[in-house]
Amino acid sequence: MKRPTSHITGDIAENAVTAAFLDAEWVVNPCTSDYGLDLLIHRTANSKVTGEIAFVQVKGTSSNLRCNKEGIKSFRVQLEHLKFWFRNPVPVFLAVHERPSSNTYIVDCQTLARRTKERFGGKWPDYKTISIKIKKENLLSTDVMNDIANAVSEYWSHWNPSKEEKLAIASQGMHAELARQLAPVYFAFINRIASLRKKLEEAIGEQLCKQISEMRQPVFMAL
Repeated sequence: MKRPTSHITGDIAENAVTAAFLDAEWVVNPCTSDYGLDLLIHRTANSKVTGEIAFVQVKGTSSNLRCNKEGIKSFRVQLEHLKFWFRNPVPVFLAVHERPSSNTYIVDCQTLARRTKERFGGKWPDYKTISIKIKKENLLSTDVMNDIANAVSEYWSHWNPSKEEKLAIASQGMHAELARQLAPVYFAFINRIASLRKKLEEAIGEQLCKQISEMRQPVFMAL
């Protein structure tokens, strides 16, 4: 049976992104369920696990992205994925890999989602897909990998997890089987956060809820 070209392109993209994070000494585990997240990455420091995790959504393209006169490329994503990344209580990054050029671009999904809402007056547009901008500085490089590491480290520095929570997070980074076992609980938690946000918006208003979510605390940022 012949494999679809889209599957081959997707595998090439995921392998390229995985290799990049492994080369930067991250621990990388694939997400076994397709929830708009492909990789669970775990930052290390001095060859030790840190308990600081993030997710990566990987997209592969069979042709190079179109570029405008300013050197900005565009890529379309499903709006539901953008909403999902926005409310995720864990940092999420989008990696777009061009198969012909072998270039990979990485963007911060939560920042991308917030800017998208701002473009439409603080509300989600009534679209199924939306075009996002990818700039030259998003091209995968040592500096971009360092920026990702710093962003993930800074995010988790605002949270003081218990000993049990640290163990659970570290285990996700080191053991793929445990990560698979914990996945249903994790995504149930995300759905619960989404439900709480909706109730909070109804109670205090969307604008005040937005101000709360912009506080640099993980639980508030998830709302």
